[in-house]
Amino acid sequence: MTVVAISAGNEHCLALMEGGTVVAWGSNTHNQLAVPDGLTDVVAIAAGGYYNLALKRDGTVAAWGSEPWGLTWTPEGLAGVIAIAAGATSFALALKENGSIVAWGNNHSGESSVPMPTRPEGFRAIAAGSTNGLAVTGYGDVAAWGMYGRTPAAGLVPEQVRLGCAAIAAGGEHALGLTQRGVFAWGNARNKFGVLDVPDGLEGALAISAADFHNVALRNDGTVAVWGCNDAMGSLAVPDGLADVVAISAGTYVGLALRDDGTVVSWGSARAEVPPELSRG
Repeated sequence: MTVVAISAGNEHCLALMEGGTVVAWGSNTHNQLAVPDGLTDVVAIAAGGYYNLALKRDGTVAAWGSEPWGLTWTPEGLAGVIAIAAGATSFALALKENGSIVAWGNNHSGESSVPMPTRPEGFRAIAAGSTNGLAVTGYGDVAAWGMYGRTPAAGLVPEQVRLGCAAIAAGGEHALGLTQRGVFAWGNARNKFGVLDVPDGLEGALAISAADFHNVALRNDGTVAVWGCNDAMGSLAVPDGLADVVAISAGTYVGLALRDDGTVVSWGSARAEVPPELSRG
C-alpha cells in the first residue's frame, strides 16, 4: 500500500499507510517500534524522542514507546482530537475540534502550560519541540510558550509571523514559521548549530519541519532545503537528486521525505534507513 504521511523521531521513523495502518522502523531502544496490535483507522502520526502518537479516525489517540513523563498514556477522556504533536523529549499536544489544546507530560520549562487563545475560534494548528510549544489560530496569529519563544513582547516571535502564519514547526531551542513571504526562524540567540540561519530561496515554500539540530523545508518545485548541524549521527545533507517531494519530516538525527510516487527517502543516522518495501516504487 501507498505511504500517505511520514514522521521522524530520534533515530526512528513512522509511515502512515493508505489503509490507515502504521509502519515503524529504526532504533528500538525504548520499544518505539512496537506499534500496538490492531491499530487501524489512523489518520495522523507523530514521532517523539522515544515514543509515538497516532490519531484515529474517531478522534481518539494511541501512544506507545517509553518515556519517564507518562507520554505513552494519553489523558483520561481525551477525544474529539483533530491534530497531534509529539515533543522531542518530554511533552505532547493534542488539538481538539473545538480549538482547544490538551498537553501532557513534563512541564519543567512551561512546555505544557498552553496559553488561552486570543480569539473565540481557538487554535487550528500545533507544534511541539523539545521544551517549547506553538499554535496558530484561524486568523494566523501565533502563540508560543515554554523555553525560547514564550513572550512575543520580548521580540522572540518575529513580527513577520505574528499574523498570517500558514505553518509552524518547533525544534530544540528554536521555532520556524511559514508565511507567504517565506520561512522565518527564532529562538535561542546563541544560534547553536546555525538553526536560525534560514537559507535564501525559500519564498513560496510549501512545508517546514524542525528538530533539535537542523531544519527542513519543502520548496514549491518539490526539492528540499536543509540547514543547521550536518554531522549529528551521520550526514544531514539532502541526498543528491532528491526531487518530486510532497512531504518532509525532521527528526533529531534523521531527515525524511515522501515522494509523489509514495516512496520514502531518509538521510542522517544509518539506523533510520528506510525499509526496502517503503523505498521502492
